[in-house]
Amino acid sequence: MKRFWMTPLVACLAALGCVPADTDGTNSSDNTSDNTNTTDTNNNTGDSTSDDSASALSLRGTLIGQSAAKRGPRAADADPDSGYTVVAQSTATMETYRGTTDDQGDFLVDLPDDEAGNTFMVAIIDENGQPVSTVVFDGSGDTGYTGLSMSESATLGTIELPDDPSATPVMPGVNATTGSMIDPTVFARLNDDGCPVGVGNNGKGSASQGVNSASGNQILDGDQDGLPDFIDADNNGNGIVDDWDSNGGDAAPNDGVRLNFFMNLKIDEPDTDVYYGSDLAAIDDSLKEQTIITMEVLEEPGAPKHITGVALVESPGPSYIPLMTTSIGPNSFALWSSIGYAFDDAGDRFQRFVIPHDHLNAGDTFTVEVTFEDGSTKQYSRMVNFVFTNIPRLRNWGQGGGALGAFAGGVIQVDNTQDLDLEFQPPTDDTGNYLENLDYSFEVFYYDGSNQQINNIDVTATWPTPPTGYSGNRTVFSVSAASLSLSVDDTYTVTLPSSIFVDSVETSTGTVAVSEYKIDIAPQSNGNNSAIMLHFERQ
Repeated sequence: MKRFWMTPLVACLAALGCVPADTDGTNSSDNTSDNTNTTDTNNNTGDSTSDDSASALSLRGTLIGQSAAKRGPRAADADPDSGYTVVAQSTATMETYRGTTDDQGDFLVDLPDDEAGNTFMVAIIDENGQPVSTVVFDGSGDTGYTGLSMSESATLGTIELPDDPSATPVMPGVNATTGSMIDPTVFARLNDDGCPVGVGNNGKGSASQGVNSASGNQILDGDQDGLPDFIDADNNGNGIVDDWDSNGGDAAPNDGVRLNFFMNLKIDEPDTDVYYGSDLAAIDDSLKEQTIITMEVLEEPGAPKHITGVALVESPGPSYIPLMTTSIGPNSFALWSSIGYAFDDAGDRFQRFVIPHDHLNAGDTFTVEVTFEDGSTKQYSRMVNFVFTNIPRLRNWGQGGGALGAFAGGVIQVDNTQDLDLEFQPPTDDTGNYLENLDYSFEVFYYDGSNQQINNIDVTATWPTPPTGYSGNRTVFSVSAASLSLSVDDTYTVTLPSSIFVDSVETSTGTVAVSEYKIDIAPQSNGNNSAIMLHFERQ
């Protein structure tokens, strides 16, 4: 088992420049947060903007960057030290403060004087908007200390960022002055290489799971995986990605601003062939154009200040931000940059629907700047916790409880007097795993003999008695995640009643005969959804 800072090795490691020589951790933190026993599922953090003058309290240092090959395409022609963001988050106020490395790799994070004595976690985000690691200041055995009590200004020294931070820990440099400030009340579980267990996996998976104890100074990292919640995909460590976790028990920061991200991958029947194939490059190309991410910023009830505007900050962020397009009117799209990355004011929230036109990655971190009614601004960040990498795929179908036959694509001929059995695989996420925490809706659309969708259906007149399992509008059949069990061949089977295949529907203008049906199979949860539209014709 490899360790870099077991207590007996501290002096030796200090001599080698691995950790500061002074490792007597002291805790002068005064945790005055009202949000004890909470974390933030939505991964949003506040960043106070600093004025033109440097604060008397600051955190500085130098980063020697990862290799350009490791850091991705945008970094290939850039200085290897520049463009990183160093984020210091207070365990007392939950506020975040940022500094960006210059072309020498130097950074400065100004902290307000009223944060003096409070403890901070320090995280590093690369220029592509991907988390690198949390800084581990010291540790003992399989526990790393990730808190720094900022009673005075400090330097992290020259930090050499490893290409694989899950195999080599990110630590202060030999010339750091943090030794006496280490706060052992903020800690993380370490892997065999001495790195936080959440690093390298965005806090997801079995290695990151742990008991949640988000209290006191541990409020930013309740599951002790070494990631502050705004870059942790599973804040409470229960093995369920926050987007699907209804038991997260999380709250917005003290200033009442919340960020939500929603992933959408909805594919119509003519475009589904690529998702049934084995050409991963073709699937990836389709995902770049078919994936839609919805970003929204909400003002929580009781928020101290009213939001008047929101815009995305291009850097730090993923390299594809300048490629993103958005709707600017009916059937009109433009580069998001052409409108200054502004969000629409939707009344109860600010939001924007965008297409990345590139490969969206779990771990991509976006930052928005929020303007308040008093003219002040703050920045907030949120990480993409997961992405859809495929759609729900129909494998077999049948009717009347008989044997199922393989789905060969195209239009399915159905007997509208019999129930319909559908056997399908759920969508997969960025880890390649099937998503089993999703509810399903099967929405039915009706078409006339001219293949025109029938609108203004009077559902009460068409179905005087709602079909069993259908929602209030009587055209959507609902199945909960709890009622579905993945089979040994990774499929679900759902039976839709024959009552969906009506001969005619009642509309506001009279009775219309039905010739064709389309069914949208949509797994969804908390605003995220993937879908496939299937086409059926009456025999």
